Amino acid sequence: MQLSPSIVSLADMRAVLESDLLSLAASAAGFGLLSHVSLFRTSFPVEDYLFVLFTIYAVAVLLTASAYIALTQFSVAQALLRVVLIASAFNTGLISSIGIYRLFFHRLHHFPGPVGAKLSRFYNAYLAGKDLQYNVEIARLHHEYGDFVRTALGIYEPRVKSKADLLAAHIAKNLGQPIDVTAWTMFLSFDIMGDVGFGKDFHNLTTGVEHPAIKGVHDHMAAGATLLQVPWFLHILCRIPGAVSSYRSFFKWCADEIERKQKTWDANSYPEDVVSWLLKAYVEKSASAAPSRLALNEDSRAVIIAGSETTATTLATVLYYLARHQSVLAKLQRKLDEAMPGGEDDWSYDKVKDISFIDDIINETLRLRPAVMTGGYRVTPAEGLQVDEVHIPGDTIVFVPVQLIQTDERYYEEAKEFIPERWSEKRHEMRTDGAPFIPFLTGPYICPGKNLAMISLRTSISTIAQQYNFSFAPGETGEAFETGALDTFTTSLPPLQLAFQRREM
Repeated sequence: MQLSPSIVSLADMRAVLESDLLSLAASAAGFGLLSHVSLFRTSFPVEDYLFVLFTIYAVAVLLTASAYIALTQFSVAQALLRVVLIASAFNTGLISSIGIYRLFFHRLHHFPGPVGAKLSRFYNAYLAGKDLQYNVEIARLHHEYGDFVRTALGIYEPRVKSKADLLAAHIAKNLGQPIDVTAWTMFLSFDIMGDVGFGKDFHNLTTGVEHPAIKGVHDHMAAGATLLQVPWFLHILCRIPGAVSSYRSFFKWCADEIERKQKTWDANSYPEDVVSWLLKAYVEKSASAAPSRLALNEDSRAVIIAGSETTATTLATVLYYLARHQSVLAKLQRKLDEAMPGGEDDWSYDKVKDISFIDDIINETLRLRPAVMTGGYRVTPAEGLQVDEVHIPGDTIVFVPVQLIQTDERYYEEAKEFIPERWSEKRHEMRTDGAPFIPFLTGPYICPGKNLAMISLRTSISTIAQQYNFSFAPGETGEAFETGALDTFTTSLPPLQLAFQRREM
């Protein structure tokens, strides 16, 4: 009686081994898929136990082969063939599940690149080993697909374009009429910030009415421009009820936006905006996360200010220089026509980003009128800092006046003049190489929003210049715009009235 279970068990095992091969293969494939979902898709440290897992797999294959030989009537060759087919079915299920997940559901599946690279690191091993010129292969891939920072932002490109098209539509409705581009570029950048930053629409472009938060940005920066020079005094004022009310109200609005976003945020979905990434990092307590709720609120304030006012300032200034220098505008339009001969229907960001003259115009604008004219403060290291013959003691607060150094005749030929070609064909002639250029700062404190800002600027400039000619509106000389900019940490601009006409293509 005690042997019965063993005899039954062996009989059952024999029946399973001798059952229909197609059913066995289907079961093995399903088990492979289940292995991926239950093991590889969890937090289990698979890479730390790969040797153990391979050993278990090999032992399982050997035991299955031994069982076939010992318990069935199959020949050794037949038994081994069935084992190979069953193992292949398991491998197919596992690999198919991994492949489908990596191509369509992985958190990095939005990144462009070769299919092979998305599926496996073996693709990289192949590129590295085929002729030992991995550096050449990497250069080829980057030329074809772009660098990962830019491509990570690729999902934002059509959203930026849709906002630029709204501005172009407003221009179309007001041809020949004065348009305050200082206001409307702020509307544009604030709506882009809302979409890309928070995943919401602030409706400045569709209503033509300034969102109250824009005034909050300006009031906040105006107050901070003075008070941040004496930070301890600002701390005191912030503790006095009623003092610096505009400062406080903007802080509260930023905190409220984070709270509203968190209520609608889906932690399980792929982040589609900047604040979703911040919330994801904060909730998961990643190394890059804000260390506290207060710091998270500060991050939202940085997104709002850096994502709106600085881009708006630069775009308005680009339009000012193009209106003032009609030959530059005409050259830009020729470049756009050459790259996109089909007109606005032929527009694509991939074509626009390859028009280097757009970047030349942006760089020259940022050189003459950086969005942050005086730069931020820094503290020298404890051992001090040596600059040429000058030694600055340690723990000293210093700053580099960005606009001043970028318009210094010691570094730039015709330093006060708007000459975009200094960044391309006249680069050597005008001694541009090696000259200081830090509108986005440099080193570890470089502006993290630089790439998104460049997408916004390239898209907006190309959209407007491709469709319209423009110049100063009647009565507008540009003088007030040139001389009336305010340094409120970021640059605040006076109104600028331009008149637009549809281009004859």
